Amino acid sequence: MFKRVLVPVDGSGLASKVLAYVKNLMLKKMIAQVEILHIRPKMGESYGSAIERRIQTLVELESKKVIDEAKAVFDENSLNVSTTLLVGDHPAESILNFAVEKNCDLIVMGNQGLSSIGQLFLGDTYNKVVRAAPVPVVSIGKYADIE
Repeated sequence: MFKRVLVPVDGSGLASKVLAYVKNLMLKKMIAQVEILHIRPKMGESYGSAIERRIQTLVELESKKVIDEAKAVFDENSLNVSTTLLVGDHPAESILNFAVEKNCDLIVMGNQGLSSIGQLFLGDTYNKVVRAAPVPVVSIGKYADIE
């Protein structure tokens, strides 16, 4: 049994599959607690214009929505789930640090982010996590048959 499992989410369809997989393991009593983590990109510090303030607000609202939707997957079963929203420019580093800080003994994540284009700019978070993870990483792919 895993005591604490880290599930990084980005709001993608693949993240939904990851959450369903983890929920199934929890219902089978294979996981005691889940830590859902979403990392929002850091925005610039100059919020002078109305447009900049509006973009910041939209990003914050979308991040809250990602966390709320992820937690909702577990709510009907009253499972032991915590959520955390971090702000940062290096998602892989944030995931790895969080796993250590929370004493997670497993990370379950999708092997692709929101888009392939995004990976070109942000770097491949999944590969960075897998290569440096202090604990095992379970990878869920887009063709996984999980409901």
